[in-house]
Amino acid sequence: MLATSVLAQPAAPQTPAGTVLTAWVTAFNSADPAVIRAFDETYRPAPPLGQLDPGLRQQTGGFTLLRLDKSEPTSIVAVLQEKNSDRVSRIEFVVSAEDPPKILRQTLRPIPRPADLQVQRMTEADALAALSARAGELADHDQFSGAVLVARHGKVLLHKVWGHANREAGTPVALVVAALSNLDPPAASRVVDFFTLRMPATR
Repeated sequence: MLATSVLAQPAAPQTPAGTVLTAWVTAFNSADPAVIRAFDETYRPAPPLGQLDPGLRQQTGGFTLLRLDKSEPTSIVAVLQEKNSDRVSRIEFVVSAEDPPKILRQTLRPIPRPADLQVQRMTEADALAALSARAGELADHDQFSGAVLVARHGKVLLHKVWGHANREAGTPVALVVAALSNLDPPAASRVVDFFTLRMPATR
């Protein structure tokens, strides 16, 4: 369960800037070249959406709108959360007042998670269950392969493997070699972040 599942998701206002923000999120999340091209042709973003890092959509899984930090008719600043993790970014659009609006400035950058949007801590048992479920979900979508070992005060709390050591051959990850597996460092980092944000404070 990611943080967005317990947070109310705001709607962008029906202003020129809000319209562009909604259209950008829709196009980015679609990963559909035709939808992205239609966005480019309508709003002429600078830089064009199609020129963003091609791995960004796969890495983030798309974005969910968390909060509006600023909203004026021709400018908007919002906080977005990655669908694949609890990581957040701030996006800003400055647009013209014409119809349809044209993008004059666009920025997107990762930021530390704001204090008022912190992930709720869980009990140890719930955090371990959530971690196991999340790793399984990522493995089911071929976004994570490897092992997770969680220990506290010398006691192993969770030791489990997911995914394949060789995806093409369908060879599962073996527990005895899992510690040596490093098949997808970014995915592994997301799994670690997911758990550490939810684990109770160290006793």
